[in-house]
Amino acid sequence: MSATPPPAHPRKLRKFAVLTAAIVGAACLAVALWRTPRQAWDDERARLRAAGYAISQAEWLGPGVPVEENGAPEIDAADAWLTVELGTEWERTTIGPWRLDRDPWWKDATPEDVADTQALLVRAEPYFRRVAAAARRPHLRWEPGSSPFDWTANSAPRLQRLARMCSAAARFSSDPARRLESVATELRIAALPDRPIVGDEAWVRRSCARSALEDLRYCVESGAISAADAARTLQDVPIPQFADRYDDTLRAHIAAWASVEPEWFLSPLTRRMGYLKPYPGHGPVPVPLRHGDIVGVGMLPIPSSLLEWTWYGASDLLRGFRAACEVRGAKPSEIRAALRPLETPHDCNHHFEPIAIAVDTLRASTRIDASAGLTRIALAARRVRETTGRWPVTLADLGGDFPVDPFSDVPFGYEVVDDAIRVTSRGAFAPDAPPHDEALLDDGLLWVVYAN
Repeated sequence: MSATPPPAHPRKLRKFAVLTAAIVGAACLAVALWRTPRQAWDDERARLRAAGYAISQAEWLGPGVPVEENGAPEIDAADAWLTVELGTEWERTTIGPWRLDRDPWWKDATPEDVADTQALLVRAEPYFRRVAAAARRPHLRWEPGSSPFDWTANSAPRLQRLARMCSAAARFSSDPARRLESVATELRIAALPDRPIVGDEAWVRRSCARSALEDLRYCVESGAISAADAARTLQDVPIPQFADRYDDTLRAHIAAWASVEPEWFLSPLTRRMGYLKPYPGHGPVPVPLRHGDIVGVGMLPIPSSLLEWTWYGASDLLRGFRAACEVRGAKPSEIRAALRPLETPHDCNHHFEPIAIAVDTLRASTRIDASAGLTRIALAARRVRETTGRWPVTLADLGGDFPVDPFSDVPFGYEVVDDAIRVTSRGAFAPDAPPHDEALLDDGLLWVVYAN
Protein backbone atom coordinates (compact mmCIF):
# COMPACT_ATOMS: atom_id res chain seq x y z
CA MET A 1 0.00 0.00 0.00
CA SER A 2 1.48 3.29 -1.14
CA ALA A 3 2.04 6.11 1.29
CA THR A 4 -0.36 9.08 1.25
CA PRO A 5 1.42 12.32 0.13
CA PRO A 6 1.84 14.83 2.90
CA PRO A 7 -0.62 17.76 2.82
CA ALA A 8 0.62 21.09 1.47
CA HIS A 9 2.09 23.33 4.07
CA PRO A 10 -0.45 25.97 5.19
CA ARG A 11 2.19 28.72 4.88
CA LYS A 12 2.77 27.87 1.20
CA LEU A 13 -0.96 27.93 0.54
CA ARG A 14 -1.20 31.37 2.14
CA LYS A 15 1.69 32.65 0.02
CA PHE A 16 0.05 31.32 -3.10
CA ALA A 17 -3.27 32.91 -2.17
CA VAL A 18 -1.65 36.25 -1.37
CA LEU A 19 0.33 36.22 -4.63
CA THR A 20 -2.77 35.33 -6.64
CA ALA A 21 -4.76 38.05 -4.93
CA ALA A 22 -1.99 40.57 -5.58
CA ILE A 23 -1.85 39.70 -9.29
CA VAL A 24 -5.63 39.87 -9.64
CA GLY A 25 -5.72 43.14 -7.69
CA ALA A 26 -2.95 44.64 -9.78
CA ALA A 27 -4.78 43.64 -12.94
CA CYS A 28 -8.02 45.16 -11.66
CA LEU A 29 -6.16 48.32 -10.63
CA ALA A 30 -4.52 48.58 -14.07
CA VAL A 31 -7.90 48.22 -15.77
CA ALA A 32 -9.39 50.85 -13.46
CA LEU A 33 -6.50 53.25 -14.08
CA TRP A 34 -6.99 52.75 -17.80
CA ARG A 35 -10.75 52.90 -17.97
CA THR A 36 -11.47 55.70 -15.49
CA PRO A 37 -9.38 58.48 -17.10
CA ARG A 38 -10.32 57.22 -20.56
CA GLN A 39 -13.97 57.42 -19.58
CA ALA A 40 -13.46 60.96 -18.27
CA TRP A 41 -11.97 61.91 -21.64
CA ASP A 42 -14.79 60.32 -23.61
CA ASP A 43 -17.43 61.84 -21.32
CA GLU A 44 -16.04 65.34 -21.74
CA ARG A 45 -15.93 65.00 -25.53
CA ALA A 46 -19.54 63.78 -25.48
CA ARG A 47 -20.58 66.77 -23.36
CA LEU A 48 -18.85 69.14 -25.76
CA ARG A 49 -20.56 67.59 -28.77
CA ALA A 50 -23.95 67.75 -27.03
CA ALA A 51 -23.34 71.44 -26.27
CA GLY A 52 -22.69 72.18 -29.94
CA TYR A 53 -18.88 72.31 -29.94
CA ALA A 54 -16.84 70.77 -32.75
CA ILE A 55 -14.57 68.01 -31.43
CA SER A 56 -12.55 67.52 -34.60
CA GLN A 57 -10.92 69.94 -36.97
CA ALA A 58 -13.04 68.73 -39.90
CA GLU A 59 -16.21 69.55 -37.93
CA TRP A 60 -14.83 72.91 -36.89
CA LEU A 61 -13.79 74.02 -40.37
CA GLY A 62 -16.99 72.88 -42.05
CA PRO A 63 -17.45 72.47 -45.82
CA GLY A 64 -14.58 73.32 -48.12
CA VAL A 65 -14.41 76.38 -50.34
CA PRO A 66 -14.01 76.50 -54.13
CA VAL A 67 -10.38 76.49 -55.23
CA GLU A 68 -10.83 79.62 -57.30
CA GLU A 69 -12.04 81.50 -54.18
CA ASN A 70 -9.31 80.23 -51.86
CA GLY A 71 -6.13 82.24 -51.39
CA ALA A 72 -4.34 79.54 -49.40
CA PRO A 73 -2.96 77.57 -52.42
CA GLU A 74 -1.60 80.84 -53.86
CA ILE A 75 0.19 81.61 -50.60
CA ASP A 76 1.61 78.07 -50.52
CA ALA A 77 2.87 78.47 -54.09
CA ALA A 78 4.37 81.89 -53.33
CA ASP A 79 6.11 80.50 -50.25
CA ALA A 80 7.55 77.60 -52.25
CA TRP A 81 8.73 80.00 -54.97
CA LEU A 82 10.50 82.15 -52.38
CA THR A 83 12.37 79.15 -50.97
CA VAL A 84 13.40 77.82 -54.40
CA GLU A 85 14.37 81.11 -56.02
CA LEU A 86 15.91 82.96 -53.07
CA GLY A 87 16.99 80.09 -50.81
CA THR A 88 17.12 80.62 -47.06
CA GLU A 89 20.52 82.19 -46.44
CA TRP A 90 19.07 85.71 -46.66
CA GLU A 91 17.05 85.06 -43.50
CA ARG A 92 20.34 84.87 -41.59
CA THR A 93 22.27 87.64 -43.33
CA THR A 94 19.80 90.32 -44.48
CA ILE A 95 18.15 92.76 -42.06
CA GLY A 96 14.43 92.14 -41.63
CA PRO A 97 11.73 90.93 -39.20
CA TRP A 98 13.04 87.39 -39.68
CA ARG A 99 16.21 88.36 -37.78
CA LEU A 100 15.24 87.36 -34.25
CA ASP A 101 18.69 88.39 -33.00
CA ARG A 102 17.77 92.06 -33.54
CA ASP A 103 14.99 93.67 -31.50
CA PRO A 104 13.66 95.83 -32.97
CA TRP A 105 15.01 94.61 -36.27
CA TRP A 106 15.11 98.01 -37.98
CA LYS A 107 16.94 99.79 -35.18
CA ASP A 108 20.51 100.85 -35.97
CA ALA A 109 20.22 99.63 -39.57
CA THR A 110 23.03 101.13 -41.64
CA PRO A 111 22.52 102.49 -45.18
CA GLU A 112 24.21 99.31 -46.42
CA ASP A 113 21.73 97.18 -44.45
CA VAL A 114 18.83 99.09 -45.95
CA ALA A 115 20.26 98.73 -49.46
CA ASP A 116 20.68 94.95 -49.01
CA THR A 117 17.07 94.58 -47.82
CA GLN A 118 15.79 96.73 -50.69
CA ALA A 119 17.66 94.56 -53.18
CA LEU A 120 16.08 91.45 -51.64
CA LEU A 121 12.62 93.03 -51.84
CA VAL A 122 13.09 93.76 -55.54
CA ARG A 123 14.06 90.15 -56.19
CA ALA A 124 11.03 89.01 -54.20
CA GLU A 125 8.55 91.10 -56.22
CA PRO A 126 6.85 87.99 -57.74
CA TYR A 127 6.23 86.78 -54.19
CA PHE A 128 4.53 90.03 -53.22
CA ARG A 129 2.34 89.98 -56.32
CA ARG A 130 1.16 86.46 -55.57
CA VAL A 131 0.35 87.03 -51.90
CA ALA A 132 -1.41 90.31 -52.76
CA ALA A 133 -3.59 88.38 -55.24
CA ALA A 134 -4.26 85.71 -52.60
CA ALA A 135 -5.33 88.35 -50.07
CA ARG A 136 -7.96 89.67 -52.50
CA ARG A 137 -9.74 86.33 -52.73
CA PRO A 138 -12.80 85.87 -50.51
CA HIS A 139 -11.47 82.91 -48.53
CA LEU A 140 -8.27 81.71 -46.87
CA ARG A 141 -8.68 78.07 -45.96
CA TRP A 142 -6.06 75.40 -45.26
CA GLU A 143 -6.96 71.79 -44.67
CA PRO A 144 -5.81 70.23 -41.38
CA GLY A 145 -2.68 68.09 -41.42
CA SER A 146 -1.98 64.82 -39.68
CA SER A 147 -1.57 66.57 -36.34
CA PRO A 148 -3.03 69.93 -35.26
CA PHE A 149 0.14 70.60 -33.27
CA ASP A 150 2.61 70.04 -36.10
CA TRP A 151 3.82 73.61 -36.61
CA THR A 152 5.57 72.85 -39.90
CA ALA A 153 2.47 71.24 -41.47
CA ASN A 154 -0.17 73.84 -40.67
CA SER A 155 -0.79 77.33 -42.01
CA ALA A 156 0.99 79.34 -39.32
CA PRO A 157 4.59 79.29 -40.69
CA ARG A 158 3.53 80.49 -44.14
CA LEU A 159 1.43 83.28 -42.70
CA GLN A 160 4.28 84.22 -40.39
CA ARG A 161 6.68 84.51 -43.31
CA LEU A 162 4.11 86.56 -45.24
CA ALA A 163 3.76 88.98 -42.31
CA ARG A 164 7.53 89.35 -42.01
CA MET A 165 8.08 89.93 -45.72
CA CYS A 166 5.28 92.51 -45.89
CA SER A 167 6.59 94.27 -42.79
CA ALA A 168 10.07 94.52 -44.31
CA ALA A 169 8.58 95.96 -47.50
CA ALA A 170 6.41 98.44 -45.58
CA ARG A 171 9.40 99.82 -43.70
CA PHE A 172 12.29 99.58 -46.13
CA SER A 173 10.93 99.51 -49.69
CA SER A 174 12.03 102.42 -51.87
CA ASP A 175 8.63 102.32 -53.61
CA PRO A 176 5.82 104.05 -51.64
CA ALA A 177 3.22 102.06 -53.56
CA ARG A 178 4.88 98.80 -52.45
CA ARG A 179 4.83 100.02 -48.85
CA LEU A 180 1.10 100.69 -48.95
CA GLU A 181 0.29 97.49 -50.83
CA SER A 182 2.22 95.45 -48.25
CA VAL A 183 0.24 97.04 -45.42
CA ALA A 184 -3.00 96.41 -47.32
CA THR A 185 -2.07 92.76 -47.95
CA GLU A 186 -1.52 92.09 -44.25
CA LEU A 187 -4.79 93.77 -43.31
CA ARG A 188 -6.76 91.85 -45.96
CA ILE A 189 -5.27 88.55 -44.80
CA ALA A 190 -6.21 89.35 -41.20
CA ALA A 191 -9.74 90.37 -42.19
CA LEU A 192 -10.72 87.24 -44.15
CA PRO A 193 -13.64 85.54 -42.41
CA ASP A 194 -12.53 81.90 -42.47
CA ARG A 195 -12.15 80.04 -39.20
CA PRO A 196 -8.55 79.35 -38.10
CA ILE A 197 -7.44 75.71 -38.17
CA VAL A 198 -5.71 76.04 -34.82
CA GLY A 199 -5.01 78.75 -32.27
CA ASP A 200 -1.60 79.33 -33.87
CA GLU A 201 -3.22 80.49 -37.09
CA ALA A 202 -5.48 82.89 -35.19
CA TRP A 203 -2.41 84.24 -33.40
CA VAL A 204 -0.52 84.82 -36.66
CA ARG A 205 -3.51 86.55 -38.23
CA ARG A 206 -3.61 88.92 -35.27
CA SER A 207 0.11 89.46 -35.77
CA CYS A 208 -0.53 90.39 -39.41
CA ALA A 209 -2.95 93.11 -38.35
CA ARG A 210 -0.71 94.34 -35.55
CA SER A 211 2.42 94.61 -37.70
CA ALA A 212 0.44 96.30 -40.51
CA LEU A 213 -0.87 99.00 -38.16
CA GLU A 214 2.56 99.53 -36.58
CA ASP A 215 4.20 99.71 -40.00
CA LEU A 216 1.60 102.22 -41.15
CA ARG A 217 2.32 104.38 -38.12
CA TYR A 218 6.05 104.18 -38.80
CA CYS A 219 5.59 105.21 -42.44
CA VAL A 220 3.40 108.20 -41.55
CA GLU A 221 5.55 109.39 -38.66
CA SER A 222 8.72 109.07 -40.76
CA GLY A 223 7.13 110.86 -43.73
CA ALA A 224 7.61 107.88 -46.06
CA ILE A 225 3.92 108.07 -47.01
CA SER A 226 1.34 110.80 -46.54
CA ALA A 227 -1.47 110.64 -44.02
CA ALA A 228 -3.97 110.97 -46.88
CA ASP A 229 -2.57 107.88 -48.62
CA ALA A 230 -2.50 105.98 -45.33
CA ALA A 231 -6.10 106.94 -44.56
CA ARG A 232 -7.13 105.80 -48.03
CA THR A 233 -5.51 102.43 -47.37
CA LEU A 234 -7.51 101.98 -44.18
CA GLN A 235 -10.66 103.14 -45.92
CA ASP A 236 -10.28 100.60 -48.74
CA VAL A 237 -9.29 97.69 -46.49
CA PRO A 238 -11.64 96.63 -43.69
CA ILE A 239 -10.00 95.91 -40.34
CA PRO A 240 -11.81 93.17 -38.39
CA GLN A 241 -12.81 93.58 -34.78
CA PHE A 242 -10.61 90.89 -33.30
CA ALA A 243 -12.33 90.90 -29.92
CA ASP A 244 -15.39 89.62 -31.77
CA ARG A 245 -13.31 86.58 -32.79
CA TYR A 246 -12.28 85.71 -29.25
CA ASP A 247 -14.78 82.84 -29.11
CA ASP A 248 -13.61 81.43 -32.48
CA THR A 249 -10.03 81.17 -31.23
CA LEU A 250 -11.05 79.20 -28.14
CA ARG A 251 -13.32 76.90 -30.15
CA ALA A 252 -10.41 76.22 -32.52
CA HIS A 253 -8.38 75.17 -29.48
CA ILE A 254 -11.17 72.82 -28.39
CA ALA A 255 -11.41 71.22 -31.84
CA ALA A 256 -7.64 70.73 -31.97
CA TRP A 257 -7.24 69.31 -28.46
CA ALA A 258 -10.33 67.09 -28.70
CA SER A 259 -8.99 65.48 -31.88
CA VAL A 260 -5.79 64.22 -30.21
CA GLU A 261 -5.74 61.30 -27.79
CA PRO A 262 -3.02 61.68 -25.13
CA GLU A 263 -0.96 58.84 -23.70
CA TRP A 264 -2.79 56.95 -20.98
CA PHE A 265 -0.06 55.56 -18.77
CA LEU A 266 0.59 58.74 -16.78
CA SER A 267 -3.08 59.62 -16.43
CA PRO A 268 -3.56 58.96 -12.68
CA LEU A 269 -0.58 61.16 -11.83
CA THR A 270 -2.08 64.39 -13.14
CA ARG A 271 -5.15 64.31 -10.93
CA ARG A 272 -3.07 63.39 -7.90
CA MET A 273 -0.36 66.01 -8.42
CA GLY A 274 -2.39 68.86 -9.88
CA TYR A 275 -3.99 71.56 -7.77
CA LEU A 276 -7.78 71.23 -7.94
CA LYS A 277 -9.57 74.48 -8.73
CA PRO A 278 -13.33 74.63 -9.41
CA TYR A 279 -14.59 76.36 -12.53
CA PRO A 280 -18.14 77.43 -11.61
CA GLY A 281 -20.63 75.05 -13.18
CA HIS A 282 -17.96 72.85 -14.72
CA GLY A 283 -16.68 70.67 -11.89
CA PRO A 284 -13.14 70.46 -10.51
CA VAL A 285 -10.32 71.31 -12.88
CA PRO A 286 -6.68 70.97 -11.79
CA VAL A 287 -4.54 74.02 -12.19
CA PRO A 288 -1.53 72.86 -14.22
CA LEU A 289 1.83 72.62 -12.54
CA ARG A 290 4.22 75.49 -13.08
CA HIS A 291 6.09 75.46 -16.37
CA GLY A 292 9.38 73.63 -16.01
CA ASP A 293 8.50 71.79 -12.79
CA ILE A 294 10.02 68.33 -12.47
CA VAL A 295 7.90 65.85 -10.54
CA GLY A 296 9.55 62.78 -9.00
CA VAL A 297 7.60 59.55 -9.42
CA GLY A 298 9.58 56.88 -7.64
CA MET A 299 13.08 57.20 -9.11
CA LEU A 300 11.77 58.65 -12.39
CA PRO A 301 11.80 62.46 -12.88
CA ILE A 302 8.93 63.55 -15.13
CA PRO A 303 8.51 67.08 -16.57
CA SER A 304 5.20 68.62 -15.55
CA SER A 305 4.29 69.28 -19.19
CA LEU A 306 4.17 65.53 -19.81
CA LEU A 307 1.71 65.06 -16.97
CA GLU A 308 -0.55 67.67 -18.49
CA TRP A 309 -0.86 65.66 -21.71
CA THR A 310 -2.56 62.74 -20.00
CA TRP A 311 -6.22 61.88 -20.39
CA TYR A 312 -7.21 63.36 -17.07
CA GLY A 313 -5.25 66.51 -17.83
CA ALA A 314 -6.59 66.73 -21.38
CA SER A 315 -10.22 66.27 -20.35
CA ASP A 316 -9.75 68.97 -17.72
CA LEU A 317 -8.15 71.16 -20.37
CA LEU A 318 -11.23 70.82 -22.59
CA ARG A 319 -13.46 71.61 -19.64
CA GLY A 320 -11.45 74.77 -18.96
CA PHE A 321 -11.76 75.94 -22.57
CA ARG A 322 -15.50 75.32 -22.45
CA ALA A 323 -15.71 77.40 -19.27
CA ALA A 324 -13.85 80.24 -21.02
CA CYS A 325 -16.11 80.00 -24.09
CA GLU A 326 -19.23 80.27 -21.96
CA VAL A 327 -18.12 83.48 -20.29
CA ARG A 328 -20.47 86.19 -21.50
CA GLY A 329 -20.05 89.91 -22.00
CA ALA A 330 -21.15 92.53 -24.50
CA LYS A 331 -17.74 94.24 -24.43
CA PRO A 332 -14.13 93.06 -23.98
CA SER A 333 -13.97 94.74 -20.57
CA GLU A 334 -17.00 92.74 -19.39
CA ILE A 335 -15.52 89.46 -20.64
CA ARG A 336 -12.24 90.27 -18.89
CA ALA A 337 -14.05 90.92 -15.62
CA ALA A 338 -15.91 87.60 -15.92
CA LEU A 339 -12.66 85.71 -16.53
CA ARG A 340 -10.92 87.03 -13.42
CA PRO A 341 -12.56 84.60 -10.95
CA LEU A 342 -11.39 81.70 -13.13
CA GLU A 343 -7.72 82.67 -13.26
CA THR A 344 -5.01 80.59 -11.60
CA PRO A 345 -3.25 82.01 -8.54
CA HIS A 346 0.29 81.19 -9.62
CA ASP A 347 2.59 81.34 -12.62
CA CYS A 348 1.54 78.26 -14.59
CA ASN A 349 2.41 76.95 -18.03
CA HIS A 350 0.24 79.11 -20.28
CA HIS A 351 0.40 76.54 -23.06
CA PHE A 352 -1.77 74.25 -20.92
CA GLU A 353 -3.93 76.69 -18.94
CA PRO A 354 -7.19 77.46 -20.80
CA ILE A 355 -8.09 80.58 -18.83
CA ALA A 356 -4.60 82.03 -19.30
CA ILE A 357 -4.92 81.38 -23.05
CA ALA A 358 -8.35 83.01 -23.03
CA VAL A 359 -7.05 86.09 -21.20
CA ASP A 360 -4.04 86.40 -23.52
CA THR A 361 -6.32 86.03 -26.57
CA LEU A 362 -8.74 88.67 -25.32
CA ARG A 363 -5.96 91.09 -24.39
CA ALA A 364 -4.15 90.69 -27.73
CA SER A 365 -7.39 91.04 -29.71
CA THR A 366 -8.43 94.15 -27.79
CA ARG A 367 -4.97 95.62 -28.25
CA ILE A 368 -5.31 95.38 -32.04
CA ASP A 369 -8.83 96.84 -31.97
CA ALA A 370 -7.54 99.76 -29.89
CA SER A 371 -4.57 100.25 -32.23
CA ALA A 372 -6.92 100.38 -35.23
CA GLY A 373 -9.05 103.03 -33.52
CA LEU A 374 -6.00 105.11 -32.62
CA THR A 375 -4.71 104.84 -36.18
CA ARG A 376 -7.95 106.19 -37.64
CA ILE A 377 -7.97 109.12 -35.21
CA ALA A 378 -4.30 110.00 -35.75
CA LEU A 379 -4.60 109.87 -39.54
CA ALA A 380 -7.77 111.96 -39.52
CA ALA A 381 -6.07 114.56 -37.32
CA ARG A 382 -3.02 114.60 -39.59
CA ARG A 383 -5.20 115.18 -42.64
CA VAL A 384 -6.89 118.11 -40.90
CA ARG A 385 -3.44 119.51 -40.10
CA GLU A 386 -2.36 119.14 -43.73
CA THR A 387 -5.44 120.93 -45.06
CA THR A 388 -6.02 123.65 -42.43
CA GLY A 389 -2.57 124.21 -41.00
CA ARG A 390 -3.62 123.49 -37.41
CA TRP A 391 -4.42 120.49 -35.26
CA PRO A 392 -7.96 119.75 -34.08
CA VAL A 393 -8.21 120.81 -30.45
CA THR A 394 -10.46 117.93 -29.38
CA LEU A 395 -11.77 114.68 -30.80
CA ALA A 396 -15.10 116.38 -31.40
CA ASP A 397 -13.37 118.78 -33.80
CA LEU A 398 -12.43 115.84 -36.01
CA GLY A 399 -16.02 114.97 -36.81
CA GLY A 400 -16.84 111.44 -37.87
CA ASP A 401 -17.79 108.46 -35.76
CA PHE A 402 -14.69 107.13 -34.02
CA PRO A 403 -14.74 104.08 -31.72
CA VAL A 404 -14.14 104.33 -28.00
CA ASP A 405 -11.17 102.75 -26.27
CA PRO A 406 -12.11 99.05 -25.87
CA PHE A 407 -9.94 98.77 -22.77
CA SER A 408 -11.82 101.47 -20.84
CA ASP A 409 -15.08 101.98 -22.81
CA VAL A 410 -14.44 105.75 -22.87
CA PRO A 411 -13.03 107.91 -25.68
CA PHE A 412 -9.34 107.57 -26.48
CA GLY A 413 -6.98 110.09 -24.95
CA TYR A 414 -6.30 113.02 -27.27
CA GLU A 415 -4.29 116.17 -26.62
CA VAL A 416 -2.33 118.77 -28.55
CA VAL A 417 1.20 119.15 -27.18
CA ASP A 418 3.20 122.01 -28.71
CA ASP A 419 3.09 121.30 -32.45
CA ALA A 420 2.12 117.64 -32.16
CA ILE A 421 -0.77 115.48 -31.07
CA ARG A 422 -0.74 112.62 -28.62
CA VAL A 423 -3.41 109.91 -29.02
CA THR A 424 -3.44 107.09 -26.47
CA SER A 425 -5.31 104.05 -25.24
CA ARG A 426 -5.47 103.01 -21.61
CA GLY A 427 -3.74 99.82 -22.71
CA ALA A 428 -5.02 97.63 -19.87
CA PHE A 429 -8.30 96.48 -18.41
CA ALA A 430 -9.26 97.91 -15.03
CA PRO A 431 -8.21 97.48 -12.30
CA ASP A 432 -4.77 96.74 -13.82
CA ALA A 433 -2.46 99.74 -13.91
CA PRO A 434 -2.02 101.37 -17.34
CA PRO A 435 1.35 100.64 -19.01
CA HIS A 436 3.99 103.34 -19.27
CA ASP A 437 4.56 105.20 -22.54
CA GLU A 438 7.35 102.93 -23.79
CA ALA A 439 5.15 99.87 -23.42
CA LEU A 440 2.24 101.67 -25.09
CA LEU A 441 4.49 102.53 -28.04
CA ASP A 442 5.62 98.92 -28.34
CA ASP A 443 2.00 97.76 -28.37
CA GLY A 444 0.89 100.33 -30.96
CA LEU A 445 -1.30 102.08 -28.39
CA LEU A 446 0.35 105.50 -28.51
CA TRP A 447 0.63 107.83 -31.47
CA VAL A 448 2.70 111.01 -31.26
CA VAL A 449 2.29 112.82 -34.58
CA TYR A 450 4.35 115.90 -35.34
CA ALA A 451 3.47 118.60 -37.83
CA ASN A 452 6.64 118.09 -39.86
